[in-house]
Amino acid sequence: MDVAEALTQLLRTFEIDQPRSLYDVGAPLIGQGFMQSDVLDALFFLRSEGKIELLDGNRVRVVSLL
Repeated sequence: MDVAEALTQLLRTFEIDQPRSLYDVGAPLIGQGFMQSDVLDALFFLRSEGKIELLDGNRVRVVSLL
């Protein structure tokens, strides 16, 4: 599984429109052995696709079904 797949799978467990700390995203993925830079790239990709929003305060919100 690549980082984008792992990130998508993790984000599917979050409620839509409920902001979550980026720590809730990063820590589990880093724990699975993914690099922080790769996680960030995957977050930016999902943001460009309109699937998530990156919010102030190091938070993320899922805005559409993944």
